[in-house]
Amino acid sequence: MFRWALWWGLGLMVTCLVILTIWDSSSDDLGGPIMDIMYKFIYRFGIWPVVIFIGVIAPVYEELVFRLWGNGKKWTGYTSIALMALFSASVGWWLMPVVLAAGIVVMLVFRTDRTKRLFAMMLLSSLAFALMHIGNYDPSVGLPLFIVAVIHKFGMGLVASYLVINHNILWSIGLHILNNGVMAIMFGVGFNMVANETTTIETDSYRITMKPVLTQNQLPDTYTCGWENDSVYTDISCLSYAAQSMAVMANNSDTSSSGVVKSNWKEHPLVQIRVEMLGGSRDWNSAVRAMEKEGWISIDTVGDTLTINNTYDPLLSL
Repeated sequence: MFRWALWWGLGLMVTCLVILTIWDSSSDDLGGPIMDIMYKFIYRFGIWPVVIFIGVIAPVYEELVFRLWGNGKKWTGYTSIALMALFSASVGWWLMPVVLAAGIVVMLVFRTDRTKRLFAMMLLSSLAFALMHIGNYDPSVGLPLFIVAVIHKFGMGLVASYLVINHNILWSIGLHILNNGVMAIMFGVGFNMVANETTTIETDSYRITMKPVLTQNQLPDTYTCGWENDSVYTDISCLSYAAQSMAVMANNSDTSSSGVVKSNWKEHPLVQIRVEMLGGSRDWNSAVRAMEKEGWISIDTVGDTLTINNTYDPLLSL
């Protein structure tokens, strides 16, 4: 039944992937928002548990939610409608009653015609499935590409619906695991590589080493936010302490004076910085300027206020 859905779905998926790949090769990642969500989970639970969740667990429960109706029975149809409506609320409260009402109408109008009921549920579930994933994409890239990304998910919904109608839900689960698994493994390998990156700035006076902090277990047991020692491990936000000794840096003075120092930090991702002063040097000003030059931080001054912003994002390399 509905063999056209298989070929149209595959055609939409392939076409949209080609468009997104060509666009992505010359632009920022379309999946920007999902990166932030993934990072927050990775920071708390670790890289590979999140990969397993995305690659295996999520496909299983999403197929049970959006394709349980595929055996044509009325109780699975109504159950699937309730689950789809519940999950649609993640997009917006307004979508929940829309999906619920549309599903009930389908079940009632086509209660005696199984073929038409399956056809209508295939379209409804594929659309709800696509809309539920809009949070994965950034609409700021432009409406056309945003629509392409949503159509890709709609096409996948058609293919999964064909499989569950003509075979069973295990087939659609297998397709979903294959689709998500490839992406999850790529993300997992990428995040793992980023987590092990080390960047160093070194001169005769200092050595500065920066490492991303993508998981909680990468954090040191203690932080030293003062700069009284020659070797200091610090969270990047602790740079404000170093800046206090050079608050008049805006006018290129080497003389320390009283100034107001603020730091403006993104919550994620964190970085860990180790600063070592070499050969008895205490030239913190040059060390911080070097970090600014490399794009790790930015420094803004307004009057007597000096604000340090972290501008380095380890995830950009993904």
